Amino acid sequence: MGLIVDAKQVQPAPGRFKGVIGQPLMSANSGSVSVAMSVLTLEPDAVLPLHTHVAEESFFVLEGQGVATVGATEHAIRPQMALLASAGETHGFANRSDKPLRILCMHPVGQPQTKFLDR
Repeated sequence: MGLIVDAKQVQPAPGRFKGVIGQPLMSANSGSVSVAMSVLTLEPDAVLPLHTHVAEESFFVLEGQGVATVGATEHAIRPQMALLASAGETHGFANRSDKPLRILCMHPVGQPQTKFLDR
C-alpha cells in the first residue's frame, strides 16, 4: 500500500533559521523510499539561505508572496507558481511581506541532503 498523510496530523517544527518552519509530510522517516515532500512556511521577513541538494527539487507556492533565488537570479513568487532547482543549483527563499509564505517542496529522494552556502 502507498502512504497517506493528513497534514493536519503533522506538527510543523521550527528550523534552524528564524521564522522558517518545516512540516515534513513524506520522507524516508515516514516510509517513503524515493520521494520527500514538505510544507515550508516563512514568516514575515524570514529567509531560507541559499543552499544546494544532490538531486533536483521542485516547489509549488501555496500562499503568500516572496522572492525565490535560483542560481544567480531572483524571481518574485506568488500562489500557483511552480519552480524547479536543478541538482546542485543554489536556491533559497525570502519573505519580504507582512504575511506568511507557504511553499510545497518535493524531492525525488526519500532523505534529501542539504548543503547551505557559507556567507
